[in-house]
Amino acid sequence: MQRPQSRGGRPAQARPAQARPAQARPATIQQPAGGDRPLPHNPGAEREILGAILLDNHVPNGALADAMQHVRSEDFFLPLNQLVFGAMIQLSERSCPIGIVTLHDHLERLGQLERLGPLGGAHLSELYDGTPRVTDVTHYARIVKEKADLRRVIHAAAAIQEQASSAADDADVIIERLVGMLSEIRSDRGSASGPRSYPPKELITTMNEAVDCIAHPFAFRGMVSLLDGPPKSAGKTTMLMTAADACIHERLFLNRATKRVPILFVTEENPRTIAMALNRAGLGDLTEWLHIVPATEFAGMPWPALAQWIERECIRLGIGWLIIDTFFAVAGLSGEQENQAGTVDEAVGLVRRIAGRLDIPITLTRHERKSGGDVGVSGRGSSALTGAVDIVMLLKRVNGGFDEARQLEIAGRVEQARFEIELRDCQYRIVGGGDHVSTSELADLVAFVESQKDGECFKETIKNRKGFSHANNLDLLKTALERQILVMRGSKVASPTSGTPQSDFFASPDSGTPRDE
Repeated sequence: MQRPQSRGGRPAQARPAQARPAQARPATIQQPAGGDRPLPHNPGAEREILGAILLDNHVPNGALADAMQHVRSEDFFLPLNQLVFGAMIQLSERSCPIGIVTLHDHLERLGQLERLGPLGGAHLSELYDGTPRVTDVTHYARIVKEKADLRRVIHAAAAIQEQASSAADDADVIIERLVGMLSEIRSDRGSASGPRSYPPKELITTMNEAVDCIAHPFAFRGMVSLLDGPPKSAGKTTMLMTAADACIHERLFLNRATKRVPILFVTEENPRTIAMALNRAGLGDLTEWLHIVPATEFAGMPWPALAQWIERECIRLGIGWLIIDTFFAVAGLSGEQENQAGTVDEAVGLVRRIAGRLDIPITLTRHERKSGGDVGVSGRGSSALTGAVDIVMLLKRVNGGFDEARQLEIAGRVEQARFEIELRDCQYRIVGGGDHVSTSELADLVAFVESQKDGECFKETIKNRKGFSHANNLDLLKTALERQILVMRGSKVASPTSGTPQSDFFASPDSGTPRDE
């Protein structure tokens, strides 16, 4: 792993992305260095784009707007086409119609007409004459963009080859520089010159429709999740390491399947304390799949620079799940900064950018405030962090439960749920709550409750029943049992939020309500 640059006095082994040579992204590359093969380009596609824009005589120009979703002036290979496309954009910004006459006049007033050469006027006419009436320039724009990106990759490779041959820098520095170049190209492929809109069907198809889950409920591809909990006692780090271990060994985690992906774990802890946590989680012997970045590696490093390094490291290692524990500490936000909505929003924005660009899940942790609270509002600092993430969870000990018993509440875009979990043999398992009561256990409990005498309160009965460590989570279990019993008796069961009156099967003997028969 390449170390990030810090202010701690150690010699830097990685150069920041902004230190790349200025020639990393030239506007035009007409000839590959040291080779006779022409660079990738498609003059026909460039001509179709410019011709379609000339044929669209509307203001604003729809063809130009479509093209700008994908390409910029420098993406065109031919200098003449670069000049013409740039002039078209300038005319559009002034709400002027785009035609041969207006282009000629505009370039002449800017003193750039001579750049078209003696055949410049003919070049403009050729763009118009014989051009088919293309109604969708997106196809051609994507071709031009693809060729431009291939040229940038070739140039980056040539620049790195020259630097490696000269041996002016260490290999680590050159590799980091190459990763930065390719990262910028990859990021640019998704952004072009601005945002774009999608029809619903295209958007769903692009995202493969299904939500790709790496480790439920923490890691959904492209989403940012937040795990809150009291410091030192809830076991946030232990739970995430247990989830990581399940992914690496493709075991069940919280009763669900996981996917094996490389994981990057950035922590506020020092090497000694994180080593202890790794050993407790049974991860001490791993040599691959899990990559740890302790706090000593980035001490004093500004968060924007660290976030940029983390993104490059994710690309270099092919990371499939990023964990930042705890977020405020790693991002260098302390004291009053945690409560400043603008500061927090800016910091978490960098996290969302990484998740979006790389399409990977990112899990953050945050300490709970002293006063506690419900899921989503119990965390320390500004609520801007809660609002910026896709999933927020609250982990806390169960009052009166076993030492390894926890309650996990989930709220967000994927689901709303509350579970009781226990750590057994270094693995967390759901033992109650939500829809995760096992079928055999549910059937046993239904039979047990139905066998009780009239007037006996369900709550007191189940508390006296041995073998159920989740007995204090009565409300959730009561709902699950009640719904199952109604189904078994042939009653129609609606959603819990539908307002359907609940059965009085679990009524207290003091309520005066007769028991269901």
